[in-house]
Amino acid sequence: MFRKCLIPDLPSRKQLKPWLRQIDNNRYYSNNGPLLKAFKQGLMTVFFSAENLPLQLSCTSSATVGLELVLQNLNLPTNARVLLPSFTFPATCMAVLRSGYQVVLTDVSRNSWQLEPKQAYAALKQSGFDAVIPVSSFGYPVDVSAWDKFSQKYNIPVIIDAAAALGVQKAARYCHMVFSLHATKTFAIGEGGLIISSDKALMQRIQRAKNFGFQDFEIDEIGTNGKLSEYHAAVGLAQLQRWQQLKKRRQKVFNHYKKVLKPLQNYLILRPKNQKVVPAVLPILWQGDLEPLIEGLTQAQIETRRWYYPLLHQYGFYQKYKDRIECISSFKHANYLSQHLLGLPFHNFLHKKDIKHIARCLQKFV
Repeated sequence: MFRKCLIPDLPSRKQLKPWLRQIDNNRYYSNNGPLLKAFKQGLMTVFFSAENLPLQLSCTSSATVGLELVLQNLNLPTNARVLLPSFTFPATCMAVLRSGYQVVLTDVSRNSWQLEPKQAYAALKQSGFDAVIPVSSFGYPVDVSAWDKFSQKYNIPVIIDAAAALGVQKAARYCHMVFSLHATKTFAIGEGGLIISSDKALMQRIQRAKNFGFQDFEIDEIGTNGKLSEYHAAVGLAQLQRWQQLKKRRQKVFNHYKKVLKPLQNYLILRPKNQKVVPAVLPILWQGDLEPLIEGLTQAQIETRRWYYPLLHQYGFYQKYKDRIECISSFKHANYLSQHLLGLPFHNFLHKKDIKHIARCLQKFV
């Protein structure tokens, strides 16, 4: 039996039916309809009500569009320089380039697998930048307290690319955050994004910008079509009803992985240092050569993924845009992680026998 790396867990037709019936009755399909309003309220209640922050929330057509909307409405200077790790998904970089800004690439911490404020401070002294995008790598949360302090101390906007971290990433007081609702994410609606921020003025600009720039049927600034439809909101409302069940199932799968991989702890690292949450995907840090391991797992009908591989500056698009991308690091840690992290199957439909089979196959390469 082939073990797939990712299988989305979305609502069934039966679970969607009540919400779809409401769409039929309302005859409202987009443009901030009643289901989207209810979905936004549900997101705030389920994920951010305990934060005790004056948060504003906006749904977008994707997380990439969400990043672009934040970048384009922060009033950054022309040709602003935006710091981000080379160890991330290409969308982080593409959002900066599509917003017309310069990309500054740096390294990550080997312990956290993330860009941390200490690397940002070193980059600030070395090269300077106007904004920074830390990434919640693989759905592991970033330290928002540390990034809030960094943003306040240096008066630099921080946009956290928390694409895969909805449900585990705490909100920030001064940082802005973008989450993904893509089909493979922990909380998924098929496609979509979510922006949260305490900056009311910024969120008002974003709300106008994602609807072509309209305000009172007038356009003063150009925008885009970044809205979320009522159909996506319907999936989201059904998914909110399933959220506790989804969390329990993922926790159960992760707990079993921890149990069966414990005998291999001298040969692999299951998650970065000091992280306790259940991630969105499951990359292991393998101490040996990945190529024979990948080949062996493939032969055993186990699908794997190499996320954040290659590094951003190693993609073909770098050559085309290298006049707008600056590398200010040797990428020591990012290179190591990129060469040794391998994503294992991780989704709600894995059984204990599947995970035991994966562990036995890994054992052969120890």
